[in-house]
Formats: sequence, structure tokens, C-alpha cells
Amino acid sequence: MSGSEILFIIFVCLGGGYILGRAHAFTKTVFNNVHTQNNKQEIALAYIKNQESQIEQSIKKIDTVLAEIIEQMETTK
Repeated sequence: MSGSEILFIIFVCLGGGYILGRAHAFTKTVFNNVHTQNNKQEIALAYIKNQESQIEQSIKKIDTVLAEIIEQMETTK
């Protein structure tokens, strides 16, 4: 083998390694973003479930106030 053939083989191996490395980095980034998005959704759902009783209490208070307002309006008629 001549020197130019050896250099060509080295160049091909280095180029292939670079391409494989970039492909690995790309797939790692994509999967990391998907995993992060799933975690954010799970956190949001957990937060909503934790706030559910507080939301229900707030709705009950609003219903009570609205019922009082409606009752006052009916008595003034």
C-alpha cells in the first residue's frame, strides 16, 4: 500500500467516526428532549391533582356566594 492509500483509509475512518459521533449526539439530544417533555407533563399533572381539592373548595365558595346573590335578587323583586 502506498502512503496516499493509507492516508485515505485514515481519512475515511476518521470521517466515519465523526459522522457516527454526530449521529449519536443528535439522537441523544432528541431523546433527552422527549424525556424532559414527558417529565414536565407528569409534573404538571401531579400539580393539577394536588390542587384539585383546593379548586373544588373554591368552586363551592363561589357557588355559595352566587346562591346568596341570586337569593338577594329574588327577594328584592
